[in-house]
Amino acid sequence: MAEASKTRQRSRSASGFEAGLTGRRLRAIPTTATAINSQIRRYGKNIVAHSRYLATNNPHASAAKDAFIAAFVGTGIKPSSLAEKADAKKAIAKLFKRWTDEADADGLTDFYGMQATIAAEMFEAGECFVRLRPRLKSDGLSVPLQLQLLPSELLPTDHNEVLGAGWRIECGIEFDAIGRRVAYWFLREHPGEQIGFKNLGSQQKTRVPADEILHLYRPIRAGRIRGVPHTIAGIITLAMIDFYDDAELERKRTAALFGAFVTRPKDDVEDEDDIFAGTPESDHDDNSAAPRDQLLVAPPPHSPPGDCASSSKVGCVRQTITQKRPSEPTPPSRRAP
Repeated sequence: MAEASKTRQRSRSASGFEAGLTGRRLRAIPTTATAINSQIRRYGKNIVAHSRYLATNNPHASAAKDAFIAAFVGTGIKPSSLAEKADAKKAIAKLFKRWTDEADADGLTDFYGMQATIAAEMFEAGECFVRLRPRLKSDGLSVPLQLQLLPSELLPTDHNEVLGAGWRIECGIEFDAIGRRVAYWFLREHPGEQIGFKNLGSQQKTRVPADEILHLYRPIRAGRIRGVPHTIAGIITLAMIDFYDDAELERKRTAALFGAFVTRPKDDVEDEDDIFAGTPESDHDDNSAAPRDQLLVAPPPHSPPGDCASSSKVGCVRQTITQKRPSEPTPPSRRAP
């Protein structure tokens, strides 16, 4: 048996792929062969919710978000016309500048502010959808086109359906038989909306053709069809740091609430128990303890032997050394003339 075990160990070590083993050192590393899109379908909603919470409430995640936005778009990405003629290029630039103030379909910001919002959505949710909204000439826009930003939650990852003839809906995206994106199935209202303003319900969907949608995300893995938050690798660590900071601050706050005062009624203290017995406020004789202003404090460890520091009207905390007062002649009493 021992010989067979040694043979198995030699064959295992001779394979050359130690990272593929499941020994003691690698047993704690979770492994899965589940496809990335299946993981997004199962965990995507909770991951986005955790990421948004931390980006809003955790100061480290919030600072990282601001840094990401600044590095991603800065003050705004400005396109440049490829027109060869200078007059045409100038006219296009002037028209585009007017359109940037009208680009937002919600009327909240300009074209460059929308870029910052897109960068924030990509940091928190890993993706953002931009819907092209054509407008009528009667709307009075410089360019009859506006952009509408849609958050990741409006395209549910749990919408999966087989349509037949090779067509399918996966994570809310409709694909044809050869894998091309055909349409997106968006919810009419945010699934977390608690008030149905349009009485439509949060589960009703609308089909939007793919040529009207810009799906912005970072496809860092082959075959992945949806984005994941940029905070995914640090969500657990950030949450643990958040919990630790809260617990430590609460511990310090609670400790600061405690205080102690030691009081004694003077009449209830015997002279031998009173460290200030024999002071000028009470009767004493030559053999009693030293007056209060003659109490000596124990010297620090580095002081030379016999060196004591005099303490004037201060109680000694660690150790009080008393000395007998030398006998002195009693001064003659003075009488009023």
